[in-house]
Amino acid sequence: FTRSRQGIGDVTLSAQRRLGSEGVWALAGHIKLPTGSIRNLSGSGAIDFGLNLLWQQPITDTPGWSWRGGVGVVALGESDLALVDQSGLAWVAHGEVRYRLNRRVDLGGRIEGHGALTDSNLEILGSPALWLVTGGEIRISPQWRLHISVTEDIKVESAPDVTFNLGLQHKF
Repeated sequence: FTRSRQGIGDVTLSAQRRLGSEGVWALAGHIKLPTGSIRNLSGSGAIDFGLNLLWQQPITDTPGWSWRGGVGVVALGESDLALVDQSGLAWVAHGEVRYRLNRRVDLGGRIEGHGALTDSNLEILGSPALWLVTGGEIRISPQWRLHISVTEDIKVESAPDVTFNLGLQHKF
């Protein structure tokens, strides 16, 4: 884990549905497909499923600001990574503050974490992880959004040191 790695990671497909008419709560599900490489540690080699309960609310008396969060669980698939027993469940959680810069751009910061992914003595795999995500979202059209962010580990050695993220979202 001391050399720099680069490449495309695993791909996640997700869907989300608001609960109730006010849109404060939502239920989200996802499937992670093993498109990354186990060899350069950009993928797990497993198909994972997740379910999250999400919450979002404007911050009162501060136009443009909102906060959101979520908690959930991920069912981890069996990994092809040697010496790792990844199957099981892990908790996930996040909290985020966002600012609407203009009608097309949001900026934000988020703290994310998850439970241990394996029963390993390696801290990066066998202990809870905590990281900071900073970035933004560009509304390309009413249906399309581009997400750009940088992730930095807060709990050192529990997650990759830094990752650069690019996501494309389509609303149906």
